[in-house]
Amino acid sequence: MAETMRTKTSIVAQEQTALTGIDKHFPAGTTVTLGGIQYSASDLKKVLTDDMTALTDTGTLRASLHEAVLAEQLTRAKARTVLKLLRAYIVTTNGADMASILQDLGYPPPRVTTLTVKAMALKADRMRATRVARGTRGPRQKLAIKGTVDPQTSGATQALQVTAK
Repeated sequence: MAETMRTKTSIVAQEQTALTGIDKHFPAGTTVTLGGIQYSASDLKKVLTDDMTALTDTGTLRASLHEAVLAEQLTRAKARTVLKLLRAYIVTTNGADMASILQDLGYPPPRVTTLTVKAMALKADRMRATRVARGTRGPRQKLAIKGTVDPQTSGATQALQVTAK
């Protein structure tokens, strides 16, 4: 007999039908040898009843587990959000004392990144190269820049001449 995909409900239904058939066709005291093992009618019924109970129990436990996992996911998401906001609050409200308070709350201390001398020199060179490429000037350099106007082509001198007449 080929075994096909069956649901737990169909298995329980078949076993329930088998229990009814055992009561009908195997009177009390009858023994049957199956796979080299002797079973009485009550032994057969016990095997089927135990299987139906196990199938029902696992279905119930699986549903309970599913509900528990969903509840865990919801509470974990809420707790993660609260912890993230708590850390942000501690960082913004406590300046220098922040590291010790974060450590008291179970957060790792903030990382302090220190650049090597070579990395700092590279950073400064990149900054200067960017300023040159963009033509960026500092405030003192801007003060040194003076514009020149050709009086012959300037529209301002024409306006002055018009108002002076």
